[in-house]
Amino acid sequence: MNIYTKFTFCYMLIITYLSHMSQNSVSGYVPEYNNMDLILHFVEYTILGFFLFKSLSTDELFNINSIYGAIFIGIIFGIFDELHQNFVPGRQMSLTDILSDSSGTIFGVYISFRFFNE
Repeated sequence: MNIYTKFTFCYMLIITYLSHMSQNSVSGYVPEYNNMDLILHFVEYTILGFFLFKSLSTDELFNINSIYGAIFIGIIFGIFDELHQNFVPGRQMSLTDILSDSSGTIFGVYISFRFFNE
């Protein structure tokens, strides 16, 4: 397991931890701008997509297509992350968040493939 894979797993744990925080805890860290939540989801999942692609393309542990695998894992993780929020007090699942997560994942995979592919 290479450094990208380890970092990706840790990053996914951080996303899960942040999703488990109640709305009152999160609101202190997120500025109250219009659509700031969607921007943060996009950036968060762009980073995830970047590292998922790097993990799948450099780690011999995985034997799947790096582009499709990273997009699939990122989108499924985003969906489950939003489902998880239904069970957190003050949080709810949002289709716009899922779309922002998915587009961020795809963008992160594209950036990683286009500019940082070895």
